[in-house]
Amino acid sequence: MAVWLTLDKKYSWSRIAELAKRQKLEIGDWQRYDLAKNKHNAIRVGFAKFNEEEIKELIFRLKNTINQLIVK
Repeated sequence: MAVWLTLDKKYSWSRIAELAKRQKLEIGDWQRYDLAKNKHNAIRVGFAKFNEEEIKELIFRLKNTINQLIVK
């Protein structure tokens, strides 16, 4: 129960991780998904330990975070 999220190259997980803190959302160690330095700009988001309501809340917070980045 996971999905891969890939950002457009004009955005960075570093900036999203910073903005996510305002949403009480922890992006975690996003750099570990690019150990080969391929700059694929993607992370794995796992949902297995969450219930349906928690998953909805996580997606809502991530959406709000990304929208903040796009609006700026």
